[in-house]
Amino acid sequence: MFLSLTLLLPFLLFFISVVKAVVNGEITEAETIELTEEELPV
Repeated sequence: MFLSLTLLLPFLLFFISVVKAVVNGEITEAETIELTEEELPV
């Protein structure tokens, strides 16, 4: 159980960094739209 959490932690940190990049506008609008359609359905 703890091992799986340890393995997932880097992926969570990477996802958070990607979200911050989108918020900061470091990713183009087209890529942001693709991410919102795939990962964040409204």
